[in-house]
Amino acid sequence: MNLFICRTIFQVYYAGILIKNKNIKDVMLAYLSEGLSDREKNVLSCCGINRIVVIEGSNPYKRLLKQIWFLNYLKRITKKQSVSLYFSSIDDPFIQAIISKNKFGDVYTFDDGTANYIQNSFFYVETKRNIFVRIKYYLIGNRIKSLCEVKKLIKIHYSTNHLKNIIDNVEYIPLYGKSNHSDLSVESKKHEVVNLYLCPNFDEIYIDAEKVKRKFISTLTKHDIIIPHPRDKCMWDAEANYKIRNDTMAEIVIDEYLSKGCLINLFGIANSTQYHYLQNNKVVNHVIDIGEIKPKFKEVIPKQIDCFKKLTK
Repeated sequence: MNLFICRTIFQVYYAGILIKNKNIKDVMLAYLSEGLSDREKNVLSCCGINRIVVIEGSNPYKRLLKQIWFLNYLKRITKKQSVSLYFSSIDDPFIQAIISKNKFGDVYTFDDGTANYIQNSFFYVETKRNIFVRIKYYLIGNRIKSLCEVKKLIKIHYSTNHLKNIIDNVEYIPLYGKSNHSDLSVESKKHEVVNLYLCPNFDEIYIDAEKVKRKFISTLTKHDIIIPHPRDKCMWDAEANYKIRNDTMAEIVIDEYLSKGCLINLFGIANSTQYHYLQNNKVVNHVIDIGEIKPKFKEVIPKQIDCFKKLTK
């Protein structure tokens, strides 16, 4: 059996591409959610995986019971048959508990996002969790003491691009097929041009979120398409002077336009989605600066942007 553990809809989407590309059979997906949104439901229903276990986090007590149930369920499976493990979030304490309590045949990882490429991210630098989280996951079985322990178990890491990653043995599997990528320079072909804006999570990142959002919206036109952040709780005006795609994830929207032969202007704050399309010359990335960032992001986001700009030179 092949077990995929995903924490985000991008991870589910890329897992689907990986399964198809590597012709992986007998798949089960465990999806770790903090509250299952309509967008998450849409992506899960279209991922092509029949066996899906959802472990929700909207209620901490129910989540703990579901986690304990899944650990016991998985233990019974791994005792009966060989199971290969695929996951992205090497820092997740529940995934570390799963690794601690089970013997897997082979262990593989695949890209999550910027954490894979930024050398001072939480995939490279240990983050000390609060004592209650540490005790909880120790009690349910986590015995992993460091990220290095996890990395030593990984046989192959699959990535959307050719950047340096969490281990040396990396296999490149892009998000798009050959038909959605041109080897010719974009100037040598005529394309319909589409402007896609990857919205940040305004409330999470900016000091005056409402002011930043209003300023951002004022720059948009009827030709612009915005894709809200998956965790964004803002109410977007469906009658506004811009188009909105909040029914699915950014990568699916991008794939739709690439399939039509469009050239995409992709705007964002150097987020994960933009990194995934660094090697696609039908996607032109633009970094935007739209407001003052909260103190806890003042170091992380500028480094993320600086790294991205160096790669796009």
